Amino acid sequence: MSKKFNNISQLDCQNIYKIIIENSDRHYKIANELAINEDYYGIGISHLILSAEELAKALIIFLDGEGLHVRKVAGINKFFHNHEPRHHFSNLFVIMHFMLKHLMSFAKRINNLIHNPDLHNTATSIEKAIINQNEDGLDKLVEEFINTKLKYKAELLGVYSDFWNIADRTKQRGFYVDYVDGLYSPSSFSKSDYDFVKEVVNSFRRECKKLINKVKNITETDKKQIIKFVNKDKSIYDTIELMINVKL
Repeated sequence: MSKKFNNISQLDCQNIYKIIIENSDRHYKIANELAINEDYYGIGISHLILSAEELAKALIIFLDGEGLHVRKVAGINKFFHNHEPRHHFSNLFVIMHFMLKHLMSFAKRINNLIHNPDLHNTATSIEKAIINQNEDGLDKLVEEFINTKLKYKAELLGVYSDFWNIADRTKQRGFYVDYVDGLYSPSSFSKSDYDFVKEVVNSFRRECKKLINKVKNITETDKKQIIKFVNKDKSIYDTIELMINVKL
């Protein structure tokens, strides 16, 4: 069987994600050079969006290199095929951000509760269910997230959340001349269009890199605990599958 992104080894992932980030940075640099030196704002916008797409791909590969199983989620392959629209990658980012930001602290809290029985009276009902290995515990945690996903996405992506729903179409119009009920040309984009997309992509790139650095900087003991916690129940991965294929 030929090797592709969806079946390379965990060790390969640990090296390859860095190369993908380098390519993301390269697209970002090209975008700025085109916009600043040539006033090619449309093509610059396309490279900005490509930079974000590559970083989303790097995030998936990085997480699997750390021991998660994100690539096993049905539908995740769309993020590895350049010919497929990937406008749902903001959904993926919201889910990954939730997993890393909230589950890291949650797993640490559970670990403390397990090893410190005196703290059990401070545990929530969900925490108690997980400590007692009640299979409903993680399901309830995931359900809690699903119920607040719109609020969470608004907090994380803010005024930019709507942009990602048209990002792929914007990228195509930055590269090609098209005619759909009117003429679309890369030269139609203005500096203000470019500045807006750059602001959106900067926010996305900043948060993605922050997540990667956060995972890299936690202790090995904590990391193993978190990975074990996430991988033990398929409901978290089922939620990722659901969310990357719907509009949040």
